[in-house]
Amino acid sequence: MISNNEHCIVAIGASAGGLEAIHEFFDHMPGRPDVSFIIIQHLSPDYKSLLVELVSRHTHMQVFEAGENMLLQKNCIYVIPNNKLMTIEKNRLLLEAKKTNYTPNNAIDFFLFSLANDKKHRAIAIILSGTGSDGTKGISAIKKSGGMIMVQDPETAKFNGMPNSAIQSGISDHILRPRDMPAEILNYLQEPSQWQMEAIDETRLDEIFTLIHKEAGNDFHYYKLPTISRRIIRRMIQLDIKAIDDYVDRLRADPEECRQLGKEFLIGVTKFFRDTEAFEILRREVISGLITDKPAGETLKVWICACSTGEEAYSIAMLIDNLLVEKGRNLDVKIFATDIDQASIEFASKALYPAAIEKDVPGDLLKKYFLRKENHYQVIPAIRKQIVFARHNVLKDPPFINNDLVCCRNMLIYLSPLLQQKVLSVLVYAVSVNKFLFLGPSENSALIKDNVADVSSKWKIYRKTRETRLGSNYLPDLTEKRISKTDVRYPQRAPEPARRVLWDDLKDALNEDLNFAAFYIDAAFNIMDSAGSYGKFLTLPKKNLQLNLLSMVPTELYLMLSAEIKKSVKENKTVNLKNIKYRKEDLIYSWHVLVKPTKPYTLIVITETEIIRADPALPQISAASNEDSNEYVKSLEAELNEVKGHLQFAIEDLETTNEELQSSNEELLSANEELQSSNEELQSLNEELHTLNTEHQLKIKELIELNDDLNNYFRSVDIGQVFLDKMLRIRKFNTASASTINLIESDIGRPIFHISNNIRYDHFMSDLEKVLRTGEIIEKEVALADGKNILMRIMPYLTREKTNSGIIISFVDITIITNLNNIIRSVLDANPSMILAFSANRERNKIVDFTLTIANNAAKLFLPPGADAQGLSLQKDIGVLGDEGLSELFTGVVDNDTRVNTDIFLKSTGKWYNLMSAKMMDGIVASFTDITAKKLSEEKIKKNYVELISVKDNLKKANEDL
Repeated sequence: MISNNEHCIVAIGASAGGLEAIHEFFDHMPGRPDVSFIIIQHLSPDYKSLLVELVSRHTHMQVFEAGENMLLQKNCIYVIPNNKLMTIEKNRLLLEAKKTNYTPNNAIDFFLFSLANDKKHRAIAIILSGTGSDGTKGISAIKKSGGMIMVQDPETAKFNGMPNSAIQSGISDHILRPRDMPAEILNYLQEPSQWQMEAIDETRLDEIFTLIHKEAGNDFHYYKLPTISRRIIRRMIQLDIKAIDDYVDRLRADPEECRQLGKEFLIGVTKFFRDTEAFEILRREVISGLITDKPAGETLKVWICACSTGEEAYSIAMLIDNLLVEKGRNLDVKIFATDIDQASIEFASKALYPAAIEKDVPGDLLKKYFLRKENHYQVIPAIRKQIVFARHNVLKDPPFINNDLVCCRNMLIYLSPLLQQKVLSVLVYAVSVNKFLFLGPSENSALIKDNVADVSSKWKIYRKTRETRLGSNYLPDLTEKRISKTDVRYPQRAPEPARRVLWDDLKDALNEDLNFAAFYIDAAFNIMDSAGSYGKFLTLPKKNLQLNLLSMVPTELYLMLSAEIKKSVKENKTVNLKNIKYRKEDLIYSWHVLVKPTKPYTLIVITETEIIRADPALPQISAASNEDSNEYVKSLEAELNEVKGHLQFAIEDLETTNEELQSSNEELLSANEELQSSNEELQSLNEELHTLNTEHQLKIKELIELNDDLNNYFRSVDIGQVFLDKMLRIRKFNTASASTINLIESDIGRPIFHISNNIRYDHFMSDLEKVLRTGEIIEKEVALADGKNILMRIMPYLTREKTNSGIIISFVDITIITNLNNIIRSVLDANPSMILAFSANRERNKIVDFTLTIANNAAKLFLPPGADAQGLSLQKDIGVLGDEGLSELFTGVVDNDTRVNTDIFLKSTGKWYNLMSAKMMDGIVASFTDITAKKLSEEKIKKNYVELISVKDNLKKANEDL
């Protein structure tokens, strides 16, 4: 669920066969989805990738090759460079050089880890066709950060290794064909108003929690509701379910969806040495002192609560081991790392992490404590053996006590205030006095301030200052229904005060007065749930951690309890064991034990009845009866004899072949390592070559199509064209050029000067050499042997790098145009008027001069003697006209698109002309007709008329005088 103002990033990971899937994906993606796309494909570092060019043909969005510190824009596609690894930080792409060795390519994981950290829920990861498993670890990080995962349907993938690996991780939200992915992405990005975003009803929440508890075994009643609600709504969006009632119906009918939603609630965000400054303070102020103060031969105990996938546990183990070596101390180290999520525990137990951890683990520690395996890092066995990983629910399972250091970072922030208080009391209780507690920087630790002192208030590192106890009410009653409230957007739910106080007082009284502990165990004696002061009755083993009742009771009671519990379960009958005793140092303890079968579990209730001081002279007390012991011993002896028989046979057989196998095994191991190394290199090369081959095949297809287009273009036009290489050899020509140069198909590759031509031009070959040498363009009108006229244009053949790699000759038949020009010229020259055409010269769109383009024979009177008519300046070269102010007149004609018809007198010639001028394109055409004789006649007539009038007037006066 992405709001409109958030910038979502879609990361597409692909390898061999992925290019076709990428094309199919963008063919169905609208042009403006308001997200950014980043393509991370396995590319060969030795060849320039064509991916930008190829993807551009399948989308209207802009496609860029990623650059250092490039800021991402919406509706754009960014492609990883071929020789780089890429990360993202604050919406900018960062690049680093790819290692040159042929280790498996993990560029997808490398980028997705940074994307998860930078964009959180605004990240969408897509895994397309490819071999190997790159991307699987990365999508896990995206999922944990709240992002969405899409995987190509393996049936549609050209290579299904990467899609299958991603699907097997169990965290993919959609498994689709590439063409169907855009619709799901747009669906995911829709406005929240299209779903039911109001507060989820109390009853519906309780039912959801109950269903998850039943199918997944985890109870989320007391988790913070905003986080839980967001996860529910996010899951509804992914399934396109718009009403909470419909989603609850889906949960009732689909146990797998219940388990999937339970996984959504478990937020396992972690990494090696998260918060570097905090770990440095922990190393310097805490671990260093613990190692220095711990007596030789004792055990340094650490409990990592909510360890997720184990990075934090291994980080602390590395710090401890490094300081032990530095200080020359020899201590037994035991780290208990627990989490509620079994999948996370199994992952952590493998101690195998992706190569992307290189950016989190300091180089010296990475080299010292990890072994490189393919595209992963394996924690060395010496560190792995120090850590016991176990599934453990801190909300209900007994805590690990007497620890030197307890770590629980950034888990409490997801719990309600009630649970935070109770879990904090457990964590403090688990720490020995003057030892240390390490919490996350966002945790609220105000509730434990009375029992601890600050080591680092910023990073929530504390030293326990006094002894604490666990009341029987430290755990909530998880079967109790939530108290209703008016608005689930506020996580604090006030309990019913009277009921809560009475219940807490009752449990405190039972614990303090009766000193009891109760356990539910399964058929293998594993503790499934507990209550009461179990710390008084059970002792955690120092090695091989197991939450097994028999492994934690006093040794003297082992046989008796084992026999009685088996007997009670077998006969389905309650057993009461009274006043059973055992001795511990100088004290004798008396217990009452109740064993009651309650399928599928068995209830064990232990009550302490008496503690007395023992007489040192008395022998050690054994609580088991002779009958119980004998029966149990007999059964064990029978079982042991049977096992011995099988073992003896196996030992004899194994001893015979062991020496041969050892010798063969050493040789095979050596050969296997070499083959594995070679296989990894070949697989990496194969992926890169397949991607490169796919790009080249598409490019070849495009080149064939382009060549066909060019051939059809050459065939369809009447313009002759000939392509020459740098040695003036024929590369390509069309049929229209054959009438100019006598070419046939077999002439390709021959020098052009070996072939006859029909051009009546003596400098043809020298012009070719000049263009090849200088790169300038030559254009000539030449005649052919058959009388035709052609426009010949010789120009350089430029490559993509702008270098001259040959010559292009084009021949345009201009015979008709030449004939028409000759006719027009004859007509113009036959006209007695002086006709001239000018083009306007402009500067900043203002006419500053005119250039002569055409002049007939009569107009040569205005031109300088012997000058070529074309190209003359009106103001500078044609003074006859320029000095008469005609430039201003012509400017007005062009700017105002007017016509002029007037008589003018040119002083330079001493004659009168009738000037007719009109605009022609961005210039004028003007004709000057000599009307001097006409003007003189008019002047003579006018003079005669004046004289006649004068004579008339004189006659009239004389007549009057008579």
